[in-house]
Parts: sequence; C-alpha cells; structure tokens
Amino acid sequence: MNVSCSRTQLREALRVVSGVVDPRNIKPILKDIHIKALRDKLEISATDLEVGLKFFVRDVQVSKPGGIVIPADPLGGIVNESRDERLSLSVANSALHVEGKGSKFHVVGVSEEEFPEIPDFPDEACLEIEGAVLREMIEKTVFAVSSEKQRYALNGVLLVTKEKTAKIEMIGTDGHRLAVIRRKANAPAPSSNSAIIAVKALQQLQKMIGDEEVVKIAIHERQVMMRTENGVLVAQLVEGRFPAYKEVIPEDCDKRLEISAEELGNAVRQAAALTAGESAAVWLKLSGSKLVVESSDPERGEARVEIEAKYEGAPIEIRFNPDFLLDGVKAMGRDTIRFEMKDAARAAVMRAGADYLYLLMPIVQE
Repeated sequence: MNVSCSRTQLREALRVVSGVVDPRNIKPILKDIHIKALRDKLEISATDLEVGLKFFVRDVQVSKPGGIVIPADPLGGIVNESRDERLSLSVANSALHVEGKGSKFHVVGVSEEEFPEIPDFPDEACLEIEGAVLREMIEKTVFAVSSEKQRYALNGVLLVTKEKTAKIEMIGTDGHRLAVIRRKANAPAPSSNSAIIAVKALQQLQKMIGDEEVVKIAIHERQVMMRTENGVLVAQLVEGRFPAYKEVIPEDCDKRLEISAEELGNAVRQAAALTAGESAAVWLKLSGSKLVVESSDPERGEARVEIEAKYEGAPIEIRFNPDFLLDGVKAMGRDTIRFEMKDAARAAVMRAGADYLYLLMPIVQE
C-alpha cells in the first residue's frame, strides 16, 4: 500500500470508526482498525462483531493498493497532533509507515487477512431518508432506551416501516418512559419491517450522517445495514420482543397544560437543585393558570418555583423523576409543550408537534 491523503479527512474517519473499537475486548484483532487502499479511496474499518463500520477517505492519491491492520490509538494520536495538510501512508515489513513534512512513524501491525469481513451495502431496494430527519429521530428516542442488560429487548430503538408508505416510526423505552417519533422517508418503504437497533449502532450512525445527504437503510432478518455518503454501517439486530407500546399511550387524559419548553425546564432545574439520588423527585402542582414546581429533601432543603401556565382541568398534584422530566423537555426542543395527564398514578404524555410524544410514569407514593 502506498497513498497520500488529506489529514483532515483521515482524522474524521478515525474519529468515526474509533467509537466501534472496544479496548476491553478479549480478542486482540477487535481492538484494531483495518486500513485498506482501494483504487480511488482509503477505507478505514472497525468492528466488535455486533457493529461493523467502514468509513471512506476520498481525498487520496493511491500509488499502490493494499492494506494492514493496526491498533487504533497510535494512528489517532499521530494524525491528531500532526499539522500537515497531507500525510503519506505505506505498508512494509508488517508496519504502517506514516510520513509528514518533517516526521516519520512506524506502527506495527498484522496481516489484513485476519480482520473480520464487513459486508458492502447490498444492491437492492431500500429505505431512503434525509440525514437531518434520521438524526432528529435518533436524538429524540435513543435517550429513553434502557441500560439494564437483563432487559435485552429494551436495549435498542425499534424502527418500524410499512410497505408502500413513506411513514416510519422510531421508538425507545426503558419501561418507565417512552419516546415515539413519526416522520416521512423520501419514498415508500420497499417492505414492512420491525427491527430493534442497538444504541451503539445508532450513536455511530449519528457521527456519520450529514444533514444534506440521503441515508439508505436495508433491514434483513438478523442485521440492519446503513449507507451514508462516506460510509457503511452493519449492525446485528437486538433479539427479543419489543413491548406493545401503543397500548400504554393513554387516550383519556382530561388535564392539559401548555407551556414553553424553556419555562418548564427552568422551573424543574431550579426545584431539582435540592433533590438528588435514587429518591429524587419534583412535584408539579397545577390549578387555574398557575404551575408550582416543588421539591423537598430532609438533608438538602425545600424548593418552590411558581410560574404562569395555560392549564385546563381539575387541580392535580403529580410527582416525577426530575431527570426523566428534563430529558423530555430537552427532546421537545424550543416548541411549546402540550402536557396531558389523567391522575397522579397514571402515565403522563408530553407532545411537541403532531408526530412526537414522550410518555413518562409518575412516582407514586406508597
């Protein structure tokens, strides 16, 4: 292998693929990255066998194709600290040779034949969606996913497509809260599918997506494949049965609050300053045109924040985990939040726009 490439593009490729590398993996080869010079581009790859990623450096001049597998960290450090516009990469004597204007490095590697193969994106009908739309869908659902490994089916975001319609859904839940977003793809989906995609894969995809590009998605029986302008991501699907999420969304809420996300977030953050730990909680007390947010902690003190609000319904006092509540407020962006409730023991729903909702369970006193 012998190439000259843009240092900026190489740095970006290393930033993207490094998120896949697991330094704790017991298999040494999975702590490495695969660098491969093709005819007109440089391909940087990493995999942990559940998520595989290939990212392309296109500003290259390839004198000799080839490749090598090397540890991820040394090359990342070299490229980050370099001030050269271009770097030369070559392979000789089982090492990657990196040269700048006044610098030379030799990174010991292994044969590329030992690296697990990451498949190319298939030449078939697939779902196509704008990068900015997909990025929004991920951001507004992934935070609600469970981190408890024993709840395996909840360790990913559910992606749902329906044949002959451009409508798609993404859903994230941990059993205590639920985020659901509906958006439109660029064209009707080629088939109906329901796939649970791991958080790690979606977080890596976020790093790859450009707002102006179109992302292609192909869902197979055991894996999902996604192609951006500069890369391909392949992820094993999360196994298990996703909860029947539509059944838990209440339709009989008779108490409605309209408030700006900024005002609600500010009030909750102030009250949350005096509550912490596993028992952290804030009260929302609503009556007339007034919202009172309160907290109390015997070791920290008490807080009370009162603001004007547009409220319809009988007075209610309902208690929430402040972190969960603030997660929902953040996800709503700068929109006006429509907060719907039934009583202090049932799920409440926050909505922004026509196609995004965040459901959270209140804390019920025993």
